[in-house]
Amino acid sequence: MWRASIVRFAEHGSPSQALQRSAIEAGVGTAEVAFTRHGYVVHLGRSTLRMVAEAGERDNRYFDWASTHYEPHFMGEPDAPAWYAAFLDEFTADVGALTPAALIAACSQYRRQP
Repeated sequence: MWRASIVRFAEHGSPSQALQRSAIEAGVGTAEVAFTRHGYVVHLGRSTLRMVAEAGERDNRYFDWASTHYEPHFMGEPDAPAWYAAFLDEFTADVGALTPAALIAACSQYRRQP
């Protein structure tokens, strides 16, 4: 939880680095949650930069950087590209054409068991 003695996220390529360092220096305890390593979340990394580059948003102050830094890094997890590909295959099979109605219909197929 953020508090006044902890610095905020920075606006650059590693936004939480200073925040994490500041939290440790303030004595905030840490625990590893390997949500990317264990495949619970696949973080593409650089998705926003890709959208800026693909849209040709030359008025965006990050356009020059985005035009050469848009490939996903997957947080360095070696299995993540395969997990993402498998997710896309399943998503495409379940949703089909990506429309709001198709997405809602696909999500409605999966209900939590009581």
